[in-house]
Order: sequence, then C-alpha cells, then structure tokens
Amino acid sequence: MRNLILPLVVFLLCSSVRGFSQGSSCAAPHIIAVDGSCNNYPMSTVTGSQSTGASCGATYPATKRITWFSFTPASNIMAASFLIQLDSATQMQATIYDPGNTLCSFSVNTALATLCAAGGSGTLMTPASTVLVSGRTYYIRVYANTISTTSPHIINICATPVTKQTIPVNGSCNNYPIAPLGTGANFSPLPTGTTNRCGYANNRRVTWFQFTPSITITCATFNIQADVPNVNTEIAFYNSSGAYQSGSTLCLPDGNGIWAPALPFTLTANQTYYLRIYTDINDNAAHNLNICASTYVQPNDLCSTATQIDNNGIQANNVCATGSGASSPPYEPSWITMNSQSLLCAPVLQNTAWYYFVVNNNTISTTVSVSSVNCDNYGGGGTGSGGSGAAGIQLGLLQGPSNMASCVNTNALFRPPNTPITCFQTTATSFGFTVPPNASIPNGTKMYIAVDGYSGANCSYIISTGNAIPIPVKLKYFTVWKQAQSNQVRWITSWETGNKNFEIERSYDGTNFTYIGRVDGA
Repeated sequence: MRNLILPLVVFLLCSSVRGFSQGSSCAAPHIIAVDGSCNNYPMSTVTGSQSTGASCGATYPATKRITWFSFTPASNIMAASFLIQLDSATQMQATIYDPGNTLCSFSVNTALATLCAAGGSGTLMTPASTVLVSGRTYYIRVYANTISTTSPHIINICATPVTKQTIPVNGSCNNYPIAPLGTGANFSPLPTGTTNRCGYANNRRVTWFQFTPSITITCATFNIQADVPNVNTEIAFYNSSGAYQSGSTLCLPDGNGIWAPALPFTLTANQTYYLRIYTDINDNAAHNLNICASTYVQPNDLCSTATQIDNNGIQANNVCATGSGASSPPYEPSWITMNSQSLLCAPVLQNTAWYYFVVNNNTISTTVSVSSVNCDNYGGGGTGSGGSGAAGIQLGLLQGPSNMASCVNTNALFRPPNTPITCFQTTATSFGFTVPPNASIPNGTKMYIAVDGYSGANCSYIISTGNAIPIPVKLKYFTVWKQAQSNQVRWITSWETGNKNFEIERSYDGTNFTYIGRVDGA
C-alpha cells in the first residue's frame, strides 16, 4: 500500500504547486490571434506591480491585477493594433514585449510600446520601426486598477494586423488606396531625432506594401506620386526578415519622387520586401498613391558608360548611380572632386550619373539645359514647394581630348575653354548654361556631363543640349526577364530616326556574340 500511496501523494503535491489559471503569468498567458477578431478574456486575479518594465507613472497604484497574453505570427506582420477594453472605467496599463528568442525575459528594452489609459480603454500600437516577425512569440501584459481582486472581470481585445498591398515590379503603374486616417496601425512617421528620418507631423496615414522581385537585382525604382500636391510623404524600407533598413528613409515633401534601396543593397530573387509609406493627409476623403515599380540597371553611373544625349534631350535620373570608389581604378568619381579644377562642387559625390554629347559645329554656342528637376533627400527635404531641406543637384561639364574614342580615363578630362562655371549647384527646378564658340573644341568632340544629387539626393530631370549630333535611337527602358526555358527581352524607345532594325545577339561568355533575331525599327 505504501508503494501505491506515495506516488499519489507526490502527484497531489505537484498538482498543488503547479496549479494556475490561464492568463495569470507569462508562462501561462491567454493565447490571442492577430486576425481582426474581438474576444473576451477572463482577467487574472493575480496581483502585480504596474512599474515592471515600461510604466505609466506614480499616479497608478503600485500593485493591482495583472493579466498576460501572447501571440505568435504565422507570417511577418508589418504593424498591428490592439484595442483593449476593460469592463470598468479604471486605470489600465498595457505593454507589448519582444523577448527575442527567449521566453518570459523582460526589461525596459524589450518593451515595444506601452498604453496608458485612465478610462480602461485604448489602442496599443506596435511601433513603426518594428515588424512582428514570423514564428516569434510576443507578450502583452495588461495591468488593471480594479477595486476588487477576487470578483470576476473581463478584458476585451480586438487584435488587428495591418493590410499589405502587393506591388508588381514589372514596369507597370498602378493606383493604390491610402489607408484611411487613423484606422490603420502606425499612422505616424518614423521617430525623429535619428539619422534619415523626416520628422513630419504625427497621426496621419500609413500604408504598407510588399514586393517580391523575380530575379536578383541591385536596384529597383519606385516612382511614387500622391494624389494631393505638395503633401509630406515618407518612404521606409524593411528587408526580407522584416527589419527596418537603416538609411533607407526617403523624404518627399512634395509627395512626388523616386525611391530605391540605398546602395549597396541587393534584392534577392523570390524574397519579399516591404515599404511603409506615410502621407501627411489630414482628411477623411479617399486618396490614392500611384506607384510605378521597375527593375533597373543604371546604365550611366561611370564616365566610361555615359549615356548619349542630343538636342531632343532625354528624361533621366541619378537613382542607383554610384560611380566607383576611390580605392581602385578608375578612381571615379573621386578624381573629379580631388582635381584642382573643382569640376564638381561636393567634396564627396554620392549619386553620380554620366552623360555625353558630340559637338556638331564649333562655330556656334554649345548649350546644356536641365528642366523638370525633382530632387529628394534620404532623410532630408526636396525641391518641391513643400520642401523643408536642401535637396538639390550639381552638374559639371567636362571635355575629352579630340582623339579620345571613349571615356576610359577620367584623368584625361578637363574643363572646356571659356566655360562660364567652375561647377554648378542649385535647388532650382530648371537651369542651363552656354559655352561660347571655340576653335579648340573640334567638331565631333565628346563633351561629358556629370550629374550628382548633393546631400545624397535622388533626382529626376530632363537633360538636353544644343549643337549636338543627333542619335538614331534613344532607349527609354530595357530589361531582361528569365523565363522557364528562355529569356524575355523588352525595351522601349523614346526616339528613333533613320533606324531600320534592331539585331538581337546572345553570348555565353560576354565577349563573343551570335545573331539570333531581328526586330524592325519604328
């Protein structure tokens, strides 16, 4: 009998020690689903201190009822709101914790956000810079200043994830509805006081997007246009693991600009990335963002790969144009800034795109015109009328020697004779300059234009010249998509004159090419 009774006694003792009611501790929380549903949960009778971790202050009594909740997202949740309502109008503190890979390990540092609601009702929102990661368990701790710790009470929680819209990165342009004012989570810009954050007004609109490139690329451009003119707009980027990418926030004070990942950054094929777009629209009307997303290979970020322009001009930008570093040849664009001629203004060039044109007649003036300039900083202002910072453009005109077939050595470049500028830097939306006729600029001379967005600005613009030899074809867009059994090549021309056809070739080594087809010119 003793051998039978002893295990029973041990079982009863263990049962007594480990007895609990759900929600009474971090180890035994109420499990909630962040799916938009609202549910009632019994409030724990366990007492605890509201000062643990994040606190609402000394006006809240130190020891009252504490109830615990937890949730584990099945996929990344970009933001979430938790509408929490007690069954009595009493003081409430709610804190959401991220213990990382540990369980029930909390401190002030693991508190993502805290709600202080004197009337027993309010919305706890996850912070803008934190994504709720798939498979990780998060905890919510609710303190309630109820008079009785023994009477049954109820907590109602509505847990709502933010809705993500999908952007196809295929060159198409689409309108996307902007989240209504105050109804989505995180309707505030990213926190101020940190590098590369815009600091716009709080409590407006935030809309979340996701995109998945089908090929690995170093640059994708998102041309973004709000339907309200000159509205403060902030774009922030989150990588495939759901972490905010430092230095990725682009500030568009006019609601119009081109966002791209701050380089160096590689977008991996079939990985999903996220954009958080804040718009400072303070009304209850329906609004849209127009977004054109494309994979993009900057063709002109080195002098040696400069894009040809002529009198008809081209619509271009300096997005993803980096040039090469100073640690290896061709020391571009560092040579331009270190050269005693001061061919460009900035001591460090950040986004440098190169263009060239061929002089047609050296007996007349050579002109360069830039118009429709729209520059926006990463973490700063822009050239739009709503801009608050100095996002601008700088431009230098350089001449190559007459025997120079291409720009293979930047040290051979120099300022054209009688050029009226040493460098040109402005926040204007249009400008130009003229080089007088000069016999030392022979017909057929290549003239190079270096465009840089100062303060790290992304700039779009139309650039044209006068007295330039026209080119037969201008490419506006070119891309290659890998298919299951082939590659699909697409291109758009903005100008063709005297062009009979395009010949398509392929290569296995990048050096030797073979003809595979022909497409007629337009």
